Amino acid sequence: HALTGLLTENVDPVSKVTIVPRGQALGVTQYTPLDDRYNYSKEYLESQLVTALGGRAAEQVAIGRITTGAENDLQRVTAIARQMITRWGMSDRLGPISFSERDDPFAGTALANGSREYSEKTATIVDEEVNRMVKRAYDRAVGLLTEHRETLNRIARSLRLYETLDARQLRKIMEETGAINAAPASYR
Repeated sequence: HALTGLLTENVDPVSKVTIVPRGQALGVTQYTPLDDRYNYSKEYLESQLVTALGGRAAEQVAIGRITTGAENDLQRVTAIARQMITRWGMSDRLGPISFSERDDPFAGTALANGSREYSEKTATIVDEEVNRMVKRAYDRAVGLLTEHRETLNRIARSLRLYETLDARQLRKIMEETGAINAAPASYR
């Protein structure tokens, strides 16, 4: 997560990463938002998908197999992608249309009748678009980590040694491995 966050445009700055378990998480990457956000750009959300898939991608790149550790990340990524398509009209294929469920004016929740306001064909396209969006983000994460494998290894070794790295330590690793040159201009 940390390395994809450091290498991806439109991501809040990575402030800390730790392998000390927190709740059900086996580790945590903390991001410090630069400002309060009330609206999210498509580019920001796509970057969120890439960084959230960084853990799963790191498993694939570093150890050549995947585990169940990414369950929460996969749920989050799928939910974001589905909302991008069904609520915020961020699919070129479906256009600027909201397919989200209407709220029940009396209960303040989604209508409980179980029906959608769109066809099975549209539901299939939504599923295909979610799949496409998540796959593209995963491929991007794998590509970044493969290209910067030395940096990934250095961060992993440092985490095993110190358990927690702050932004200054991460930046030093990025500089020493040359990955700083691939980071967004705002980070350099």
